[in-house]
Amino acid sequence: MKYHTIKTVNGKEKFYEFENKEEFRQWQKEIFGAWAKQYNRNSAEYKEHGCGPFDKVMATCIEQYCGHLYGTINGYLRGEPGCDRMLNYIFALDECFKTVPCTNINLLCYRNMSIDEMKSYKINGIAKGYLSVSSIYENCKEIWDNGRVITILIPKGMPIICPSLITMYERNDKLSDIEAELIIPRNMIMQKKFCKYIVLNERKSSLCK
Repeated sequence: MKYHTIKTVNGKEKFYEFENKEEFRQWQKEIFGAWAKQYNRNSAEYKEHGCGPFDKVMATCIEQYCGHLYGTINGYLRGEPGCDRMLNYIFALDECFKTVPCTNINLLCYRNMSIDEMKSYKINGIAKGYLSVSSIYENCKEIWDNGRVITILIPKGMPIICPSLITMYERNDKLSDIEAELIIPRNMIMQKKFCKYIVLNERKSSLCK
């Protein structure tokens, strides 16, 4: 793992970048593994027996979001037409983010953005939908070649979901594992500075000068 020194309102801070998938896998297992194991156990209990601490939506919300509903859910959050059942998945994902682990270090990640998305974050824009980022530049560039790969800075303490550790994952090609994906909560502030975007919780103070 390497780091980049970036100037913030707190002075110069180190943002860490994974150099390969093996580094990322080890980190996500240490940080997210225990939560994922409990989630998978509760999810399996519902799917096998129809009972337990989870209902149907909670037991499938991460798989459904990552599998094929991410566009519909995020579109609904941005005000696009959508069915009301998306609210159930949004509530379930929000509940997950209340208990998931937070990053233990500042992370430097990447996201392939369209021109329209970049324009929407021009002046401290709010990312109304959930945000997926890749922790490895080369993987992000290889998989998504229809936009521009942008640097995303994720401060220490940000809640995260690592979908590749969730069982019953619906993408047959395990795309989240290939690109070392992280998902962060909705309604985050996207603050642009020096061609980078830093993701800020609305309750956190600004990090960039």
